[in-house]
Amino acid sequence: MRELQADELRAFVIAVARHLLANQPSSSSMLGSLEESVASCTSLSGLREAARDMIEWSQDLHGQTLRELDEHLSASGLPTLTEMRAF
Repeated sequence: MRELQADELRAFVIAVARHLLANQPSSSSMLGSLEESVASCTSLSGLREAARDMIEWSQDLHGQTLRELDEHLSASGLPTLTEMRAF
């Protein structure tokens, strides 16, 4: 159960980061570093903190942009940003 939750949190953090950094020209090294860090994290509390960071980082997403991200997350079997914001 803990590993399933950890895998879901890892995937959520990476998907949100990819979405937020998609149109940033110099973001590939930042994204690579983040992905590596999240992928190697074994601490559930650390992954929860990373998910909270992504929620905070994306606080300005609304409207169509939020709907698109939510649809992508849902299609990937992950909780949506809207759902995660509700916690």
